[in-house]
Amino acid sequence: MFSEVVFEENVPPGGPIGGDLTDPDEDGVLTGQFTVGNANSPPGEEPYRALDNTTSTKWLSFAPEGTYYQFQFADGPQLVNSYTLTSANDADERDPYRWTLSGSNDGIDFTVLDTRTAQNFTNRFQTQQFVFENGTAYEYYRFDFETEFGATGNNEPVAIQIAEIELFDDGPINFTGLIDVDMTADWNAQQTSLYERVLFDVPDPATLGALVLDL
Repeated sequence: MFSEVVFEENVPPGGPIGGDLTDPDEDGVLTGQFTVGNANSPPGEEPYRALDNTTSTKWLSFAPEGTYYQFQFADGPQLVNSYTLTSANDADERDPYRWTLSGSNDGIDFTVLDTRTAQNFTNRFQTQQFVFENGTAYEYYRFDFETEFGATGNNEPVAIQIAEIELFDDGPINFTGLIDVDMTADWNAQQTSLYERVLFDVPDPATLGALVLDL
């Protein structure tokens, strides 16, 4: 019996990947709407700048400890299992240092999907990709960001800032819903060698890096 299949994927290139779920056509038309916990931003650094497909702009919020950034898909739940964050142009003390990504289908009750802490962007305009296992589609996705100051009390900034956020559905594949194998009945009936052919669908096989099959 197959107990688990885990998909492992490499971490990304040096810049934003593009074509993410918030704007797959990269035409500036978002597939939903965003909200933030602290909307106190200077002109030219408003929240939508984190979703504008360029690292030459940034979202800055005058929230030294951090704040949240939420995206709601207009067409209902979408599966997300990876994302990228890109550091802004200056002041690394404003970078996200610790955060959670949570999902919800009512905008009230959220499930934590991914947690990161003590994260370090070693360069300005650096994109990092984070992948996690998630088999549930959600309408709302919310990042609860903290700066290093918000997390530890050290290195106080005047704000938190991010150049770009991307959401994707190409992270680890959860095969639980694709594979359902139970050979117990066949084995008990015949008490001999047998095999089971397992068929499953992968949307884009070219994206597979490696498959690990735990029996």
